Amino acid sequence: MTGWSAAAAQAGLEAASINHVSITGSNLQRTVDFYSRVFNLPRQGQGQANLVQLAVGKAGHLSIRQGAKPGFDHFAIGIEGFNKDRVIADLRARGATPIDGGDGAGLHVADPAGSRACVMSNKSKRDSPLVQSVLALDSYLSELERVGAKINGTDMSADFDGEYIQKLITRFTECGKGISEEVTNLSTQLREAQARAEAVAQGVSRQAELFNSRRNERNEKLEEFRVLGEKVRELTAAIGRFRPARGDRLTNEDRARLTSNVPGFEAQVAGLIGGLQNLQKSARDSRMKALEKNAESLAQTLQAVRKKLHELQDG
Repeated sequence: MTGWSAAAAQAGLEAASINHVSITGSNLQRTVDFYSRVFNLPRQGQGQANLVQLAVGKAGHLSIRQGAKPGFDHFAIGIEGFNKDRVIADLRARGATPIDGGDGAGLHVADPAGSRACVMSNKSKRDSPLVQSVLALDSYLSELERVGAKINGTDMSADFDGEYIQKLITRFTECGKGISEEVTNLSTQLREAQARAEAVAQGVSRQAELFNSRRNERNEKLEEFRVLGEKVRELTAAIGRFRPARGDRLTNEDRARLTSNVPGFEAQVAGLIGGLQNLQKSARDSRMKALEKNAESLAQTLQAVRKKLHELQDG
C-alpha cells in the first residue's frame, strides 16, 4: 500500500469488535427462517422491508438483505467513539480510501480482493424480546399475505406449475405456523411485560407512600420549628424592652421590674431550648440535616439571649 507508514499505524482507528455480518438471500423469509431455526438466532429488528437482523451473542448480529444473488455482502468492524471525519482521515492514513461517503452510521472500504468491510460505532442497540416478537409476527404476516396473494391469484382451471404452487402452499403453511408460534410468544411476552409493569408500579406505589409520609413528617417538623422560632422572636422582643438606650443605665424601677420578670424569662428560655433540642434530635433521627442545623443554631441563639439577660440584670 502506498502512503502507509509505521507512524500512520498510530492513528486512532482500532477495531473493537465484529459488529455484524451482512449477507443477501433471494428469498428473504426462507433465509431468515434457516438461520433462526438452525442457529437459534432471535430477530433483532427490521428497519427496512427488505432487511432483517438476527441477534448473535450480546452485541453482534447477522444482517440478511433481499437480493437477486445470494452470498456475502460485507462485514462490519465496530470501533469506539466513531466519528466519520476522523475515521476517513485514519483510513486514508493507513492506505485505505472509503468507497462511499458514509451515512453517519458507517463507512465502507474494499480490500485488494474486492471484499467489503464497514467501519462503524461499536455501540449496539438491542430490541427487547417483546419488540422482536412483534417484528417476527409482522414479518410472517407480510410473507403470508404475499404468498397467499400469489396462490389466490392463480387460475386453477388453467395450466399452472404444480410444483411451484405446492411450494407456495408449503410456504403458506410455514408462515401460518410461524404466526401461531409468534402469537403465542407475543402473548407470553405481553404477560411478562405486564408482570414487570405491575412490579414496577407496586414499587412506585410503595415509594409514593414513603414520599408522602416523609413529606408530611418534614412539614410537621418545619411547622414545629416555625412556631418555636416565633416564640423565640417574641421572647427576644420582650427582653429587649428592658434594654436601656445607648449610654444609659437601668433605673432602679426598671431593674426591679426586670428582676421580677427574670424567672418567667428563664422558664421560657429553658422551655424553648428544650423544645429545640428535642426537634434537633428528631431531625437528626430523620436525617433532615438542614433542619437539625437550624434548630441547633436557634438553640445557640437562645443561650446567647440567656447570657445577655443575666448581663442586663447584673449591669
